[in-house]
Amino acid sequence: MGRHSKSGADKWGRFSWITLRGKNSKKLYVVTAYRVCQANGTTPSSRESTTAHWQQVKAMIKQGYRDPDPRIQVLTDMSKMIAAKHQEGCEIIVMIDVNESIEKTRSKWGDFIGKHSLHDVHEVVCGEVPPTTRLGSKT
Repeated sequence: MGRHSKSGADKWGRFSWITLRGKNSKKLYVVTAYRVCQANGTTPSSRESTTAHWQQVKAMIKQGYRDPDPRIQVLTDMSKMIAAKHQEGCEIIVMIDVNESIEKTRSKWGDFIGKHSLHDVHEVVCGEVPPTTRLGSKT
């Protein structure tokens, strides 16, 4: 019998997950995710923009969302899943390209981490957030 219990993906390609069984009925829930970098209100260069942000906006509008914000919605949707998995007794690992500094004042990502009692591994292991990996970015 393998360790894989369940797995799946978000219908908009924002995140995927796998639940693994461990010893003594322990469960590990691993989420990999991408949070778009464009903020809501960013104007596309054309109505046919194909950025991940605008693909998600268009998909959400088709699903009945009014004035969707993909950056907020991905955290909202992941939050519901993670809360449910905590209730099931799962340990949680989230690996995400969050496109936001946790050090930013009023960080939505920082709020998310605090709400779910998660820890930033970079901060714990390295003692500091590693330097940016994006050219031209200050954060």
